[in-house]
Amino acid sequence: MTEILLDSLLDSVKTMPVLFIIYLLIEWVEQRASGTMHQALQRIEKSGPAVGSLLGIVPQCGLSAAAAELYTGGLLTIGTLAAVFLSTSDEMLPIFLSEQIPLTTILAILAAKAGIACISGFAVAAIWRFHSGNQNSVCGNQNRSNVYDPIKSSALQATSDRQSCRCGCAGGTRSIWRLILTAVWKTVKIALFIFLVMLVLNLLMSQVDTRLMADGFRAYAVGGVLLSALVGLIPSCASSVIITEFYIGHVISTGAMMAGLLMNSGVGLLVLLRAQRNWRKTLQIAAMLYGISVFWGLVIQLFGIG
Repeated sequence: MTEILLDSLLDSVKTMPVLFIIYLLIEWVEQRASGTMHQALQRIEKSGPAVGSLLGIVPQCGLSAAAAELYTGGLLTIGTLAAVFLSTSDEMLPIFLSEQIPLTTILAILAAKAGIACISGFAVAAIWRFHSGNQNSVCGNQNRSNVYDPIKSSALQATSDRQSCRCGCAGGTRSIWRLILTAVWKTVKIALFIFLVMLVLNLLMSQVDTRLMADGFRAYAVGGVLLSALVGLIPSCASSVIITEFYIGHVISTGAMMAGLLMNSGVGLLVLLRAQRNWRKTLQIAAMLYGISVFWGLVIQLFGIG
């Protein structure tokens, strides 16, 4: 029980530095919102999935949580969010290194995940944009972001000037501290939420019979891909650990391993559910990621890659 408590606490604490920076950025943008910020976001939108896929392979579970917050705040597109989530591998890299897996194998898997995440991110962005019929709607929660409109630009600028005056002229230090305290409060709240949910999930995962699960993976080739992606859906470090260990132990194929690790985005989906409080939209995104993960897993399985 002590180990489960410590693991759950560590999972939540690891996300706090990145989340704090992200919350600070979001608060600053919301106070100083102007057309310039949104024009910049539109310019980088075309390369967003490529950047997101590279950032996602960094072994830091806070990045997927940060991507969820940025998406909810309207500062990240759905394509970039998908790329970050798909390339994130949580505990895969540390386990590979600790088990002394050949560096060429590790780099090949990381490159494959980043490439798949990049391609899928661009595809998601294109499909989402075509489906919505509005380029701006590929961003997260439009209610929290002010989409640039040339007609309203003068009013936005005037508002921004007044806000700048209040922040810079009437107690700038007080305003900065207010931003910091708000970011700290939001970080603590989401970290507490992550800790409680992770504690429950880790308790449940501790009761899972891994030998029985391994038998299930061995029994069905295609079913192993589907099952692995389902395990990856669990927002817990334990799920990525199980998938990675099963792959190292030759319990699952490369296709099943890739499906599970593509689906596993650390606490990203958990934060997304908590941040936007729209469980239907979160389920849609989760279902989309599951379909993508299974598709690529089956492709790898079919062609016998790995």
